[in-house]
Formats: sequence, structure tokens, C-alpha cells
Amino acid sequence: MDTILREAPYEAPQILIDEETGHFEITGKSTLPDPEQFYENLAHQIELLSLANIKSLTFNFRLTYLNTGSSKWIYYLLRRIDCLYQQGNNVIINWYYEYDDEVINEAGEDYMSLLTAPFNLVETN
Repeated sequence: MDTILREAPYEAPQILIDEETGHFEITGKSTLPDPEQFYENLAHQIELLSLANIKSLTFNFRLTYLNTGSSKWIYYLLRRIDCLYQQGNNVIINWYYEYDDEVINEAGEDYMSLLTAPFNLVETN
């Protein structure tokens, strides 16, 4: 199993995938003008995690800004994660937001309302 760290280009978030522990983290801002290829690759990585026979999968979203196109793709990723949960995988989603960032907090609340997987809203300073 490998740990994959993809340093972020200016418009994309940083990605950390630890296949050994089942830990996935997406951090930063996402202002990609055309986010399709970037997020399709992430969706593929999530599918690979599901095939790795990992007992528990943790997905941490530490986003500070999302443009409209990125928001759509984050929802797509979350739906893929929710499918893993519905297939019987132990899945936890943590959505981090700063205490004064109503936009990211509300995005997390919206996503949470559309999913069945355990979804934690985590306020940070």
C-alpha cells in the first residue's frame, strides 16, 4: 500500500491518500476553471480504496473555498463515498470549517443532508 500526496497547483486543493490506513484528506481551496479531470482522478482513487479491503475509511475535507464547478465535483465525490457506506464499508466523513466561515459550514450542512454515511461537521479556530 502507498501513501499518495499530491501537491496542489494554485487552483486545486492538496490531496493525501494513505491506502494503508484508509485515510483520505483534501485540503485548501478549489478554484479550478475546469475541475472535471482533477476530480475524476480523485473519484478513481476512492474506488481503489474500496477495493483495498481496508476495515475503516476516513475522509477529511478541509476546504477553505469552493467555486461552483468544484462544489459540484465535491458532491460527486461525497456520493461515491456514500455508495461505499451503503455497500457495507465502515466510512466516516469529517467536514472541517473555520468558526466564522458560514459558506463552508453551510456547504457541509447541505452535503450532510443529502448523504447517509456518518458525516461530522467539525469547527476549527
